Amino acid sequence: MTNKPPTCPLCIGTRVEQIRTQDQRVYYLCQKCALIHLVSSQHPKPEDELARYLEHHNSLKNQGYVNFLMEAINPSLTYLQPGMKALDFGCGPTPVLSQILKRDFGTDCENYDPFFYPDQPSDPYDFIFSTEAFEHFFIPGDMLDKISGMLNKGGYLCIMTHLWNALENFERWWYRRDPTHVCFYHQHTLGYICEKWMFDVRYQDHKRVFVLQKL
Repeated sequence: MTNKPPTCPLCIGTRVEQIRTQDQRVYYLCQKCALIHLVSSQHPKPEDELARYLEHHNSLKNQGYVNFLMEAINPSLTYLQPGMKALDFGCGPTPVLSQILKRDFGTDCENYDPFFYPDQPSDPYDFIFSTEAFEHFFIPGDMLDKISGMLNKGGYLCIMTHLWNALENFERWWYRRDPTHVCFYHQHTLGYICEKWMFDVRYQDHKRVFVLQKL
């Protein structure tokens, strides 16, 4: 591992502070955008990512998982209008969110996932959901370039990912212990994303669900 601190994978900032943990995982906190990211040398290998994702057994029959997704869907319904073209970005092996939208709200939603639904999405879209995906992005800046480019002006992006709030809690935080979680966002990070990619916050619970509109 090089001694030179890495640049932030979101804002390309060079002012980063190293965070070491008892499990020997090395993270860096960006002083510009407040993203915490795992050093790239410790990123999971593709086969390990795939194995982890295949452990998830989500379906419409799992009411707990359906209720979890509804935390993102419910605040989005204010902005999700009939006839909008929607996409679930990072849908995983079982695209439950798109099934809920079709079954309960009559909304067609396409699916994209680099492992399970790798076909290039047929953008542009009016609404993009990305639930529990942003924390898996190795280079979130590149992924936001891609997502923003797929979204119509005036379109909406719903993000679900847990925010970190205090460094003293990071070591014990259950969310960072998933080996496929490599990036962690703060309220300040959300502000940076909106400024950089020209989004406006339409809804947020200040914890893990955010609906942004592309300006």
